[in-house]
Amino acid sequence: MRDYTDNTEIKSPKKSFGNRLKAAGILLCLVSLFVGWYYVFYRVVPVGESFTYELGESVSTDVKDYVRGFFKATSFSKLDISTVKEDKCGTYKAYVKHFPHTYEFKIKIKDSTAPVVLLSDSEHILERKKTYTPEDIVASVIDEDKVSLKFLNTSTDSAIHVTNGGESVSFSSNGNKSISIQATDRSGNTSTTMFNVLVDDAPIIYTYDTFYTVCGEPVEFEYWADDYVDGDLTDKVSVKMEEDCFDVIGKHNITFSVTDSYGLTTDLEASVCVLEPEILQDLVNTGRISGFAPNVCGVINPYDAGYVVADDIVSAREGLIPATVRISFETAYVRSFGSGYILKITDDEIIIGTNQHVVSDQKKVNVSFSNGEKAVGKVVARKKKPDMAFVSVKIADIPSYMLSYLKTVHINLNYYRTLSNAPEFAVGMYCTDGMGDEWLTNYGTIVRKTGKLSQYFENFNYPVTEVSVDLVPGVSGSMIFDSHGNFVCMASFFWEHGIIKENYGVSLDDILDFYEETFGERLEYY
Repeated sequence: MRDYTDNTEIKSPKKSFGNRLKAAGILLCLVSLFVGWYYVFYRVVPVGESFTYELGESVSTDVKDYVRGFFKATSFSKLDISTVKEDKCGTYKAYVKHFPHTYEFKIKIKDSTAPVVLLSDSEHILERKKTYTPEDIVASVIDEDKVSLKFLNTSTDSAIHVTNGGESVSFSSNGNKSISIQATDRSGNTSTTMFNVLVDDAPIIYTYDTFYTVCGEPVEFEYWADDYVDGDLTDKVSVKMEEDCFDVIGKHNITFSVTDSYGLTTDLEASVCVLEPEILQDLVNTGRISGFAPNVCGVINPYDAGYVVADDIVSAREGLIPATVRISFETAYVRSFGSGYILKITDDEIIIGTNQHVVSDQKKVNVSFSNGEKAVGKVVARKKKPDMAFVSVKIADIPSYMLSYLKTVHINLNYYRTLSNAPEFAVGMYCTDGMGDEWLTNYGTIVRKTGKLSQYFENFNYPVTEVSVDLVPGVSGSMIFDSHGNFVCMASFFWEHGIIKENYGVSLDDILDFYEETFGERLEYY
């Protein structure tokens, strides 16, 4: 039979307790080490619950400004400020994550600083009656937020007009004025800047809207500039225009510009119309511009009486009265008078057309103008066939105002040459007396433009114009005009045979030819 023997060592109870006590000591040591490490090396605590920053100030990104701990405990923390908007006032949340905790903080962005306004200049010159906004005066505003600006009439000056709730200001009188600008940001911070301005009028340029000239002839621009403070600034005016302005047909823009001593500038736009000579003359002849106006130059004949566009012989007569004269002379044996018409006015003389038989063999004759002024004229040319003469009156012998009154007959040779030989259209004749009053007006028609009377009269081999206008003694030398005011012929003589009376005049062609023969130039303008 086998012998089973238990060889297991029987431990002592005292020894087993000691082992457990040793293990507990080791555990306690480990826990102590952990707790000590946590509090010494890992644990952090919040610095505060909220943090306040001024608008524009940078929010701290250093976690140590939010939590603190011993040694390098904060190195285990992570800061989150992603919801914070530094450029906008408000309260935002920030977080610090430190395992196992998440700490929440309030970040307040506030604006407690009033805006600072910087003006554009130390001296402000503003124009009277012009409207200004704050932006015209303020150079910049120092503030981190959006700022609104408005004017304040803190001086209560009635000449300062703040409008649109302060958005604009204007001034109704010149001089020194005190004005304020108020700046307000969105947080309600306000600053007020008071400053002085000098209110002045910008210079005024007086000139014409349009100047007229012919191609190739420069315009001497007429203008005048005046300023409230500086006075006459005419010599400071500059004119800007295209380089070839006067050499190109058409309308060209020009700019007059002047600046006063305070820097206020006035620019005035005008134009130059460069035209063909005939077109410019036509503007004068139809009364659309004056040939004597300072804004017109290059006119062929500024004295032209012009023509009437409508078929109106009464209006045509009225326009030709200043071109009508009475011619007379008196000797011991004879007293004679007749009529005449002004053909040409130069700087030195007035050329008058009439009949040779009106001036006879006189060297000088008396000339009475249609406004009653009188002068002595010199007979400079005469011709019996056809019956023509020219009388010259010196400009120096008449009052200066006469040059703005007198007119020359209107000659349109192109129109005249298109007429048939028997056009049968209305014509008229006007005569003045020695006092400048109406003496006689007769109307009729042109019967025959040109024809010779040699079959009736000896040596009458030159052409004459026949009219139905009743000619009587004293009307010789009168101009005969059509219903548009065109010079057609000169009254010369009448012939009565039986109950028939025929009235004749010197043709326009003969008058123009004799003028060219005498003065070396043609008179027709078209």
